[in-house]
Amino acid sequence: MRRASSLLSIALLTAGVLVACGSDPERPKHSPDPPVQPISQTAGGSEGGVSEAGSDAGVDTGTSTTCNDLTLGGAEVPETGVLGDPVAGSGGLLEDGTYDLITAEKFVGTGTPGLTGTTYRVTVRVTGQTLDRFVRATGANDRQVRGTFATTGAGLTYQITCPTNAQEQLTYTVNGTNLILTNTTERTAWTFVKK
Repeated sequence: MRRASSLLSIALLTAGVLVACGSDPERPKHSPDPPVQPISQTAGGSEGGVSEAGSDAGVDTGTSTTCNDLTLGGAEVPETGVLGDPVAGSGGLLEDGTYDLITAEKFVGTGTPGLTGTTYRVTVRVTGQTLDRFVRATGANDRQVRGTFATTGAGLTYQITCPTNAQEQLTYTVNGTNLILTNTTERTAWTFVKK
């Protein structure tokens, strides 16, 4: 008798759970959280000596945040794997202006050189101590970034304030109208030409 009573209790409990968890037309359906990309640096891989290829010093939320009024200039540039290690920048006078990406290098050490399969189209603007970026990379959302920077010798500290707070440690070289941003941690060097 006790066993029959226990079985009846379990059956009633199970039926109650099924009713409570059943389909209620008034209850909203569960929607999964959107995917989140890890900070790579600090997006997305590496962006022009700066973090970008999947992230731009921040989390890719699946949308493009407007952080500046830049428009993309220049052409798509294929990223090239280069033998060896990145060379730290040599500094120089970083002038105000707008710069378009002309080469994107990913240093592969003793690995295999050649095209990596990623292309970039990037425009940066320097105004005083403000640095704006607009990045388009294959397979990633367009990314706008804004922050301030400070230089010490050939080092450039980029304090990002939009779309998220982050910091990148870069080196830079100014060579005529070219600006080279190198991220030795991400093993990238991006060369820009001033418009």
